[in-house]
Amino acid sequence: MKEPMSGAVPFAEPTAPDLLEAQKRVLEMIVQNVPLTEVLGCLCQIVEEQAPTPVRAAILLVTPDGGHLTTGAAPSLPESYSRSIDGLAISAFVGTCSASAARRHTVTTPDIANDPAWHRFKHLPLGLGFKAAWSMPIFSAAGAVLGTFGTYFGEEREPVAAERKLIEVLSRTAALAIERQRADEALKRSEARYRAMVEASPECVKVVARDGTLLQVNAAGLRIFGASHESELRGLNVYNGLVPEDRERYREFNERVCRGASASIRFSVHARGERRTMECSAVPLPLDDGGFAQLSVTRDVTEQGQIDAALRASERQLREADRRKDEFLAVLAHELRNPLVPIRTGVELLKRVGERPMLIETIRPMMERQVGHMVRLIDDLLDVSRITSGKIELRRQRVTLSSVVGSAIEANREAIAGGGLELSTMLDDPHRIIEVDPTRFSQVISNLLQNATKFTAAGGRIMISAAVEPPAPQSALPELVLNVADTGIGIEAHQLPRVFELFAQAHPGGYDRHAGLGIGLALARSLVELHGGSITASSAGAGQGSVFTVRVPAPLLTMTDSSGAQASRSLDGLRVLVVDDNRDAADAMMLLVSQLGADARVAYDGFSALAKLDEFRASVVLLDIGMPGLDGYQTCRKVRDKRGSEICVVAVTGWGQDQDRQLAAAAGFDAHMTKPADPEQLVELLGARALVR
Repeated sequence: MKEPMSGAVPFAEPTAPDLLEAQKRVLEMIVQNVPLTEVLGCLCQIVEEQAPTPVRAAILLVTPDGGHLTTGAAPSLPESYSRSIDGLAISAFVGTCSASAARRHTVTTPDIANDPAWHRFKHLPLGLGFKAAWSMPIFSAAGAVLGTFGTYFGEEREPVAAERKLIEVLSRTAALAIERQRADEALKRSEARYRAMVEASPECVKVVARDGTLLQVNAAGLRIFGASHESELRGLNVYNGLVPEDRERYREFNERVCRGASASIRFSVHARGERRTMECSAVPLPLDDGGFAQLSVTRDVTEQGQIDAALRASERQLREADRRKDEFLAVLAHELRNPLVPIRTGVELLKRVGERPMLIETIRPMMERQVGHMVRLIDDLLDVSRITSGKIELRRQRVTLSSVVGSAIEANREAIAGGGLELSTMLDDPHRIIEVDPTRFSQVISNLLQNATKFTAAGGRIMISAAVEPPAPQSALPELVLNVADTGIGIEAHQLPRVFELFAQAHPGGYDRHAGLGIGLALARSLVELHGGSITASSAGAGQGSVFTVRVPAPLLTMTDSSGAQASRSLDGLRVLVVDDNRDAADAMMLLVSQLGADARVAYDGFSALAKLDEFRASVVLLDIGMPGLDGYQTCRKVRDKRGSEICVVAVTGWGQDQDRQLAAAAGFDAHMTKPADPEQLVELLGARALVR
C-alpha cells in the first residue's frame, strides 16, 4: 500500500482517451457478467491510477433494507478497515459516505480529525494516514440511492473540480453495474421459484436422454412410477414402461425432441399394476455437449382432461426476459461507445491543431453534436424511468399549434438538412389553440421527426400535416389529427404492431444509422396517452415510407387573457445574486439575467455568497445545492438569518426528485428549478418578482 503524502498537489484532469478506454473496459466487464466486486474494484483502481498523489477509493452499497452501508469494493484499503465500517447505519450526521447517502448529495470532510461527524470512527482513517475524505451518492435510473463512491486523501484538502467530474462519470458506470447485478439476482430468484413450481406441480416433469434413460423426475413423476425416491429410478429406460404398441412411436417422438424440435404425444404405460393413458408435451433441453435431452410435462389423462402447460410457458418467458436484458445492455454499451469515437478523434485533432486554428471550427461542432447525442440518450432513459414509475406530470398551457410544431422542427432542422431531406408542413389552422404541455407535445413531434430522418435516405421527403376533425359519434370533442409522413424505408406489416414497444427494433440488422435503443417511439406513445390521445403507425411495406398519426382531444379554445397578471419580461432594477461552484454555469446564468436588465453578481461558493450579500443588497438569490463546504441548504438557512423573508431564494440544481423539492422547501427556498433551468420559466419567475419588488 502506498504511503499517504502531505502537501496539496493540483489534480491533473485525466486525458479523455485514457478515461474513455477505461470506461470501455468497465462496460465490457458489465456486459460479460464479470462479478460486481471486480467491476467496482476496477472503477476504484481507475480513480487511484488517475490521481497525481496517492488516494484510496471505496464504493459502499446500500443494503436491501435501505438503512445501512456495506462494502462493495475497496481494493486498496485493509480488510480490517472494511470490516469495521461494514453495516454502518445511514445517517446525515455520521461520517462522510453515510451522510452522503442520507443527504443524497456530495459530502466533503476536509479535516477528519476535527469533524464532529467522525468522532466515533476517526481513529480508523487517521490510523491509516488519511486526513480528509469526500463521497458522492450513486443513483439508480429511478433516482434511488444505490451506494456511495468515496475517496480518501493523505492531506487536509477538498476535491478539485476535475476529481469531482471523474467520480461523477464513474458513478454512473457503477450504477449500471449495480443495477445489472440486481437484475441477475432477480432472475435467479425467478429460476428458484420455477424449480419450486416444478417440484410442487401435480404433473410429472421429467428429463429423458436420447437413448430413453430417465435423467431427472419430480415428485409427481415418482408417484406415477411407484417410487419413493429418485435413486430408485436411476438408470431406468422409459421405453420399458410403455405398452408395446406405443414404444416405437414414443421413440420417434423422443428422437425428434432430442434433435431440437418441440413435440407432443399421447401414449399408454403400465404403472402401479394398471394401464394408464398419458399426454406428454416436450421441448428440447440444451446440454453442455451441444445436444438436447427431452424436457417434458406428462399428464395422467386417464381420469382428468388436459391442463394448461404453465410451467413450459414460464420457462420460455424467463429465457426471453434474459435474452432481452442482455440484448439491451449490449446495445446500450454500443450506443454509449459510438459518440465517444468522434469525441476521442476530436481530442487527438485538437492536440495537432498547431498553425491551423480554423480547424477548431470544424472539430468543435462535431464534438458538440456527439455530446448532444449522449445527453439526449440519457434524457430519454430518464424519461422512460419517470413514465414507468408514474412520476411525470404534464404542465398544460394554451398554445398555438404552429408554436409546438415549430419547436419540434427547430430541434431537428440541422439533422434534416444534414440528411439531404426536404421538409414540408401543411397545417389547416396554424393558429388553432390547443391545451397541451408544450414541451412534452413538442417532444412527441420531435421524436417522430427524428425517426423519419433516421429512416429516410438523402433526397427523400418528410411531411407534417395537421387538421381538426369533428367529434366522432362516441366522442364529445373534436380531435387534432397530426401526421408525420416520410418516403423512407417503410415498415413491414409484421413489425407494425410492435414499433411502439420499449426497446423494440423495427429494422434489426439494418444500416448502422438505423441503430438505437428503441426508446423514441415508446416515449411518444406514452406522452400522447398522457394527453388523452392515441398514436398509430402505418406503412405500405418495405421501401414505401411510413406515416405516424397522433390524435388528441382539441376543444375550441381561446388564449387565456393574462394581461395585468403576466410576469414582466423586463428585469430592470432587479438585483440578482447567482451562486454556483460550477464557474461556467454561474457566469452563463449571470450573463442571461444581466441581458434581461437585472443588476447581477456572481459567487462561486456559499461563504463568498454570504459575504457578497453584505455589500450587494440582492432581492433574488439563484442558489446551487450541491456545493462543497457550505452546501445550498446550509447557505439558504444563513441567507434567511441575514435577510429574513425580504429576499427570494431559488434553488437551481441537478436534483429534481420530489424528495429534493421537499428538502429545498424545508431549508427555506421559495422555489425549485431543475438544471438546466428553462429560460422561459426563469424569466417568468424573476419577472414576477420584478412586478412585486
